[in-house]
Amino acid sequence: LLLAVLSVFGLYIYQSMARRLASGVDESLTLVGAQVVAGLDIVGDRLVSSENFDDEPENVDLRQRGYTVWVRRPEGQLIHAFGPYQDLELPAGETASAEAFTTLTEPKTGDAIRMHVVPVQREGRPVAVVLVARSLEESTDTLERLLTTLLIGVPGLVAAAAAGGYLLAARALAPIDRITQTARRISAEDLSARLGPPVAPLYLGPPTTT
Repeated sequence: LLLAVLSVFGLYIYQSMARRLASGVDESLTLVGAQVVAGLDIVGDRLVSSENFDDEPENVDLRQRGYTVWVRRPEGQLIHAFGPYQDLELPAGETASAEAFTTLTEPKTGDAIRMHVVPVQREGRPVAVVLVARSLEESTDTLERLLTTLLIGVPGLVAAAAAGGYLLAARALAPIDRITQTARRISAEDLSARLGPPVAPLYLGPPTTT
């Protein structure tokens, strides 16, 4: 019963942590996407390419933090790209008209990549598509460590509880065991043996004061 309870509790902890990590990654991608969109040079309904876009301080910081960013025109032409996964083949729905999240697999390393697609519009017309991605390796490592802890901790707790319960039960049932053994001797060996009363502490009366 204890094993079942702890297993259910461990599963709940694992799933809760997985949801929190996934939510945290999506929130960070949303914030980065908004930051990139705010830094675009858009004149009217036309995206203007900037030679210094990749070297701007905020974009250098994003690259150092492991984010990959693509900026494309609505028709698919690549304008800017930087980050560790900038050569990753993008999905067919990269020019989606609504924000979307997707998870890709990097072919060379097998890393799971979380991507956020942010269409940019001005006056109802598409101007650009910003894609922001980052590796899920950190989240995966955290979940793996948690799973290892649960797989070791839950059986360990059950084993400790079983050992403790066995010792307590053995101590509590020791008088009954002695009675059972004496009863067997009475019937099998010595008919004159008797079951002695439990030994009680001798009462000496209330303490005296001087």
